[in-house]
Amino acid sequence: MQKIRTSSHLQQLAALLVVDVLFFGFTDPAEIPSAGLIIGFLLFAVTLYQLVRGLFKIGAWYGFGFSKAQQRLARIMTAVIAAAVGLQSMGQLGGRDLLVLLPCALVAYMYVSYGSRPVAAVPIRE
Repeated sequence: MQKIRTSSHLQQLAALLVVDVLFFGFTDPAEIPSAGLIIGFLLFAVTLYQLVRGLFKIGAWYGFGFSKAQQRLARIMTAVIAAAVGLQSMGQLGGRDLLVLLPCALVAYMYVSYGSRPVAAVPIRE
């Protein structure tokens, strides 16, 4: 019988979800200082990143590889979703904001990917 392997990603995600439940379960947003709200937002963003990364890793089971480009895409997607949630929580999210946020995310992804070295299919001889 094979031994069940546990993934470090699943352990990290489970630990983050426990911390989320404890933090958000025992704090009152109306009475917490602003530093606590910032900590909660950062905790939400890290958990969201782990979830997006997990979705890409689930894709690896179906034949899609989890490459550096997908890791960069996961970071950009997390930033866009976290920014939208942050704006929504302040009551400042509108249609125009999303129309500005999405092209900015596309430009950020292209900018981050531009500096990466392309992998040649055939070795280049000099």
